[in-house]
Formats: sequence, C-alpha cells, structure tokens
Amino acid sequence: MTNLRGSLRIVKLENALSVEDAEEVALYDKPYLHKLELQWSYPCLEAVDVLEGLEPHRNLSLHVGEMDTLKKVDAWFCGGGRTKGFPKLETLNFDRIPSLEEWTAVEENAMSCLHRLTIVDCPNLVKLPEISNLKSLQHFEIILCFKLPSFSEKRLPASLQTLVITDCPELSVRCQREGIDWPQISDVPNIWIDYKKISMY
Repeated sequence: MTNLRGSLRIVKLENALSVEDAEEVALYDKPYLHKLELQWSYPCLEAVDVLEGLEPHRNLSLHVGEMDTLKKVDAWFCGGGRTKGFPKLETLNFDRIPSLEEWTAVEENAMSCLHRLTIVDCPNLVKLPEISNLKSLQHFEIILCFKLPSFSEKRLPASLQTLVITDCPELSVRCQREGIDWPQISDVPNIWIDYKKISMY
C-alpha cells in the first residue's frame, strides 16, 4: 500500500485500531498520502499511542475531530508521557470538538516542523498551551471558539506570519489594536480578525 494517495478518513477508531495496527500502517512510507482524518466517538486511552504509532510523514496533514466528549488535551498528546510528539508533522487541525475546554500543554520540539495550526468549532475552549513552543508555526487560525478569552503567553512564535481569528468574541476584542492583547500579536505581519485585516504591515 505504499502508493496510497490523496486523503484517508478513519472513523470510530476506538473499535478498530490498536497501537500494533498503527505501527503496521507505516504512514512514513506513504509519501503520496496528503491528508489523514481520524475520529474517535469517545476518548480512548490508546488514542495518543495510536497517533504516534502511525508515524506521519513530513507532508501529511493530521485532522482530529468529532470527539464529542473530549474535555482536555494535555502533554500526552504531543510530547509527554510515552510519546515523542510528531516531529515530522506540518499541519494539524482540531475540528468540531464541542466539549473541549483546555489544551494545556505542548512540549518544546514535540512538533518542530508544524507550519499550520487550525482550531475550529470548539465552542467551550477556554485555554490554549504555549503556542510559542511551536517554533516553526507560520499560519494559525482560531474559528468559532466563543469562550476563548486570550492567548496564554506574552508572545506568539517569532516564525508566525499569519493569524486568523473568526467568531471568537472575547479574543477578537482583546486582539484589536486598542485591545489588551495587541502587544502579544503586533509583530505578526498578517492579522485577520472577523474577516478584516488589522495588521500594520
């Protein structure tokens, strides 16, 4: 299956995939696969080990979504515990995780090649990790995260070129030029808030 191409979507992973199965998939050896979408119907203790065992190659986009009861993402997801993170991953999407409240940690160098991060439709999210640990991040989008009040640090990564904030009422107010969080983001060349470009570059 080395020539597997395009996109691959796997649902109800809590019933279908073990760590051993994931290692046999050997995604690192499938360079023509560009997008992997994984869905668990509920949190699974082996979920992160499965993700690590998949060993995505550098150009693969990882989409994690529709985990309806997941409330917290911590260090075990990207660098803590047994895992070593996803050092080759370039794109990560969190999408439609309605109960997610906190993403509490991202270890430095856990996702050292991550260029693009998107968080969409996580309406109860109130906490982000230290995004500054994503040293290669260039594009960061936050959409439909109604309760997210602010970023959790003084500065975003120096590598960041584009920041998009859409339909995040509290965050949008704080990130305007006159807002409390403007000093945290003012160095980003391209800033879009609710479809309007507000950056000074």
